[in-house]
Amino acid sequence: SIPAVIHEYKNESMIDVMNLAENVQRRNISLAEIGRYASILEGEGLGKKELAVRLGVSVNYLEACLYAYQEVPKEYREDLAIQTTGSAPEPGKISIHTARAIVNAQKAHGITKAQSHVLYKAAKSDKRFNADNVSKYAAAIKKGAKDPIGEVRAIKTMTFRLMMYESQYDSLMKKYVNDGPFNSFTALLKAVLRGQKQV
Repeated sequence: SIPAVIHEYKNESMIDVMNLAENVQRRNISLAEIGRYASILEGEGLGKKELAVRLGVSVNYLEACLYAYQEVPKEYREDLAIQTTGSAPEPGKISIHTARAIVNAQKAHGITKAQSHVLYKAAKSDKRFNADNVSKYAAAIKKGAKDPIGEVRAIKTMTFRLMMYESQYDSLMKKYVNDGPFNSFTALLKAVLRGQKQV
C-alpha cells in the first residue's frame, strides 16, 4: 500500500488536463504533442489562459505549442524547441522563432511545401543558417538558387567614431566633396573603407 490522494472528476477533459500537466512538468512530451492535446482541450471549451494556468506554463509557451502542432510540417515537429534569449538552439533542433519565420516566408514568398523543407533542413543542420535571413533564403529559393543559404551573405553592421582636427575635416571636405567627386563626407568614407579611394 502507498499513501495516496484520490480525486474524483466527473468531467473527462479535466482528467486529460491533469494527465497533460503531469507530462508537461516531466518534460517528456514534445511541443507539438502538447499543442495537439491543447488543441483538443480548446475544442472542448477550455480557453488558453485557463489551460496555461492548469498546465503550469505561460500563455506564450502554450501558444508556441499550438503553433508547433498546427503550422509546422509533421516531419519537423519533434525537432522543435523553445529557445531562450541569447542562446543558440541545440544541434539538430529548430527554434519556434525560426519555424515561425519559415512559415511566414513560405506565405510571403509563395514557396512550395517542398521548397520550405529546404529551409527546415538547413535550420536543423546547416551551420551557415541564420534565422534573421529566412525571408532572403526564401526569395533565393523562389529565384531557383541551388544553395540559397550560401547565396545570402550575412551583413555586419558596425558603428565607429572618427576623430580628426577640424582643419583636416575642412580640407577633406573642400578637396573631395565641395570641389570633388563625392556628394558627402560619408560617401568619401565608404569609398575609403572599400579601398576605392586613398586620402
